[in-house]
Amino acid sequence: MALQQLTGVTFSSSYGPTFYKKVGLGDKAFTYAAVNNGVSVVTAVIGMILLDSFGKRDLTFHGCWVQTVFLCVIGALGSKTNRTTSDTNGMVASFISCAAVLHATLGPSSYITAAEIGTTSLREKTMAISTAFNVIVGFVVVYTTPYLLSTPGANLGAKLGYVWAAFAGVGAIWAWLCMPELKCRSLEDIDELFAAKLPARRFKDYDCTGQLGLTAREGDLKGEKPVEVEHAEV
Repeated sequence: MALQQLTGVTFSSSYGPTFYKKVGLGDKAFTYAAVNNGVSVVTAVIGMILLDSFGKRDLTFHGCWVQTVFLCVIGALGSKTNRTTSDTNGMVASFISCAAVLHATLGPSSYITAAEIGTTSLREKTMAISTAFNVIVGFVVVYTTPYLLSTPGANLGAKLGYVWAAFAGVGAIWAWLCMPELKCRSLEDIDELFAAKLPARRFKDYDCTGQLGLTAREGDLKGEKPVEVEHAEV
């Protein structure tokens, strides 16, 4: 939830017009901002399908490294002393593409994973803590971005893309090493996975043995209503 903010989602949604003005596109700032938000809405809807089809861990990992590439492109093109029209257009395309990728991958998967990962007794606390981190980090990002982007401050301009790229790279590493894949897992399966003390990256390949958990998971895979098992021996 913290990485969702640190990879620049607030930067694109709140400071998009400011960024466009900074790179000399003030006359088209509103248009590009509207396109950015429209594309993000579409990719968020597509993301719901992709997350169910390919799983949240893999999609988040690939989404983060793709974001890293786009953000580095923004920083590299923005570092040029004499930018051409093609360079500026490339920055805008990368800016919009980065936001689109985020809203299809890390954006929704962070909320879904936070909701799925907690047990029944801990789910409210898990969501409360994770949401608090999201809000606090989001506030820090919103507060510091103007000072990093313009003067008075660091005046990084488009080079701010390098900062968000670093966090997106960390997000890719974190997703690969620490993010559990919970696709087609029941609550009983998730409890068993944690009880087995597995590394999160091995959750995807682990076969749960609990009878109740297996019954629920098989029902989900077949699109059937899970069968209730009485007196199940786990």
